[in-house]
Parts: sequence; C-alpha cells; structure tokens
Amino acid sequence: MRAEVGAAPRPNFDRLTAFDLHALTFARSFAVIAKAERMISDEDAILRGGAGAEGGAAPEVDDLPGLEELPSLGEYLAAASEPAPQPPPPAQPALARGVIPKLDHLPKPSKYTVERGDSPRALAEPFAEKALPLAPPPDPAAFAATMNAAFPWAREVNEAYANALVGSPFAALPPRILVGGAGSGKTSWARAAFEAAGLPSTLYSAAGVADGGTFSGTSRQWSSWRLGVSLQALLRAQAASAGIIIDEIEKGTHDRRHGRLDETLLAFLERASTARRIFDPALECEVDLSGVSYILTANDLAGLSRPLLDRAPPIAWPMPRREDLPLVAGRILADLRRERGLAEAWLPDLDGQELDLLSDRWRGGSLRPLRRLVEAVVAGREAFARSLPN
Repeated sequence: MRAEVGAAPRPNFDRLTAFDLHALTFARSFAVIAKAERMISDEDAILRGGAGAEGGAAPEVDDLPGLEELPSLGEYLAAASEPAPQPPPPAQPALARGVIPKLDHLPKPSKYTVERGDSPRALAEPFAEKALPLAPPPDPAAFAATMNAAFPWAREVNEAYANALVGSPFAALPPRILVGGAGSGKTSWARAAFEAAGLPSTLYSAAGVADGGTFSGTSRQWSSWRLGVSLQALLRAQAASAGIIIDEIEKGTHDRRHGRLDETLLAFLERASTARRIFDPALECEVDLSGVSYILTANDLAGLSRPLLDRAPPIAWPMPRREDLPLVAGRILADLRRERGLAEAWLPDLDGQELDLLSDRWRGGSLRPLRRLVEAVVAGREAFARSLPN
C-alpha cells in the first residue's frame, strides 16, 4: 500500500529567477542589436556627408548606450534579493482609560469648596469623564536586566515578574506577596520594580492598621470622608495606572469590626473583573481601578486569609548574600547621599579597605545591620577629617 505524500511545492523564487534571467538575456541582445544599427546609421550618414562631414568626429562606440549600461548578473540578482521597502508602521494611539464617571449625582460644590478642594466632587471632578493615560508596557528583557543588575540575589523573582510582562497591553505587574526575612530588601525591590515598569508608586504600611476597611475609602456622610488609597494614587499621578506597595501585610489587624485589610484588598486584586468597578464610598459611584498594580510584602504568612493567598500567590524572597556586599553597600551609600543632599564628591564610594572591613562583619542576611555598618564607616570618615590640622 503506497503511502500518500502531500504536495510540497518548491519556492517560487527559483522559477521566477529563471524567467528574470531570460528577460535579462533578451534585453542584452536587443542592446547589441540597437548598438549595431546605430553604428550602421552613423557610417551611412558620414558617407552621405551628414554627421561628421563638417569636421565633427563620429561618436565612439563606447559612448553609445547599450550593453555596458545594463546591470551585471550579480548586480541584478543582488537587487532582486533585497527586500522591498516597507512603509513606516502607523503611529500607535496613546493608551488611555476612563477612571471616574460623571458626578452629577453629587451636590455641586460652591466656589469656595472648589478652591479648598474639601468635597469629594470638587476633588475628583477635574478628572471625571476623562481618559487618563496608561503607562506603556515595558520591555520584559530590559526590565529583567535592570532588576538583575540591582538585585542579583533575587534573579528568580526578577525573571518571574519579567515573564508576567510579556504580552501586557500596558505597564502592569501581577499581585504577589514577597515573603522573606526582615530587612532583606523586599520593599526596596518593590519600589525599584515599579520604577523599572514606569509606574509611580505609593507605599502603604499595614503595620498597626486597625481600620483596614478605610483602604477602599470613607463614606461621604462623615466629615472625615476620603477617597480610596488606590484612587488617590491615580489622581496624584493624573494617570490611569500606578503601583501600590502594601508593606508587611501580615501585621494588619485581624479584627473585622473596622475591616481587615487583607479582606478589603480582595476586590482590588482582580484586575480583569471587580477592579474595573470598585465602589468608592466618598464619590458614591463605581470607579475603574484596573490599571493599579499591587505588590505585597510579608515576613511570614501567619493569619492571612486564604482568599488573599489565592489572589496574590506568595513568592519566596531570598536573603542577600555575602558576595552581594559591594552592590548593596553601594546602594546604601547612595541612599545616604540622597538623604543628606550630598554630591558624590562629598560622600565618595567605599574603597577596597572599607569593603574588606564590612565583609569581616557582614556575611549576608538582613540589610539593616549592613546599613548601620556603612553609617559607621561614614562617621569614621568624618571624625578622621575633623582630626586633620587645618
């Protein structure tokens, strides 16, 4: 029994090239014939006393158009193999999304209320019914390279977030809980991740929060009304996308009388569904918060609700290693420069002896002891400078 084999036609390039070569041969032949006819015509004109009879020289054969003006076979094939010029891609429309709907259901604020911004409508109406810009999606490879350079001990976490950016229509990081030891750089990583993604970030500390329900906002019926934390972040950025860092989520209260933060967050973490229609109690309407990204940090998962762990899966956060000392110490020193408003000339990088001194006392782990050691080195520099004679 013969096996049936499907047709596998050869590419059209070979067949079309053969036709082109035949056409080139005909063109060269016609050029030779045209040159011969021109030469015969000129010679006949000379014999009849026409061209060249008044002292003018007959045209040289090489000056006549013909074979030499045609491209060579190599030039012809090279031109044929070049891709056809493509038109420039059309400009991509700016990404935007409406966040706040029309607010006519609220009392119209007075002139003085608008100036003070002390009513929900006065505060939010400048953004109502407007499409606010979404941050464009970052390049996943560039994101991973940036984060790996700054946090080499967290390469697996960096790659996981970079993979989540593939195919994203705008800059958005998935909700995750970074679980690791205290002082291991989780919060610093979250800030850097949002910066690498092009998102402004807001740090919300869960430690000691006894009224976690207020994260979603406070009712307009109270004088202490306020917009939800996520909506406030968007209004500050004047954009439809931003990042929120929920720091030490496990330290929030577990008492439901005023709302548990880990339970209040649930609706906000569902970007494709509930986050698109979050009811804000101060505005008394639904707002679209699907452009907000959340990164949570925790030292452990004790007491966190199961629905939260389902919506924000935990990721193990590694501790910095001893070999990371030059990098993390340099970042700590850069932070000290910013805090003190000093240029690098006034607070130079750590030299080899100072790094050796630090490596004798820090072998990895929490960054807080390392920060104290770097501060001690800086203080030693200042004390030495004061001891020098003027």
